[in-house]
Amino acid sequence: MPRLLSSVFAVALACVTLAAVEAASGITYGRYDCGPYRQQFKVVTCSALICQLYTYDPGARGGGFSSTMDVASLHTLLASGAPGNRPCHLTGAGSTSMAMQPKPPAPRKAANVAPGRYECYTMSSGRLYAAMSENFAILGNGAYRDVAGHHGTYAFNAGRITFHGGALNGQRAVYKAGVAPLSNDPNNVTFLRSNGELGDSCDGVAR
Repeated sequence: MPRLLSSVFAVALACVTLAAVEAASGITYGRYDCGPYRQQFKVVTCSALICQLYTYDPGARGGGFSSTMDVASLHTLLASGAPGNRPCHLTGAGSTSMAMQPKPPAPRKAANVAPGRYECYTMSSGRLYAAMSENFAILGNGAYRDVAGHHGTYAFNAGRITFHGGALNGQRAVYKAGVAPLSNDPNNVTFLRSNGELGDSCDGVAR
């Protein structure tokens, strides 16, 4: 196949693949405005169950922060995000510019949880807030340190983490390794609620 046709075919395939993922989640990629008193955010990409978000926050390092949200919760937020139950709306080009970008590589299957600090966020009334009491640091070799400096251990198996000791004692979480070099896709730990649903989300930060 000629190089030019091969490049065109690759771009077309990426667009079709992204469109299929959007259709599966029912969520359009792009930047959303949910009205006054709500932070604007961008839907970066979605799987069948989880979406990667980037929330714009002038007070945060780098002007914003990344997080994850399950597809069902994001649908609820988009439908009633603004005051008066007005739905959130796309701003700018919406999904068009996103569809022309190559599809990000699939997340790595991690053998271990990446060492470093993790900063946590919680969703309340359609907004993301820092959950600093849940912040922690992975020290490696099955050890972690909570935000108060207390030490504990963790077990990691098949993408799941179970914490023992310290402030996170008994907490279970799902781990997703970040995909370099995308700065908006860091290592992520998302806690599981007692009913198995996804809870607060924690992103790895530079050490």
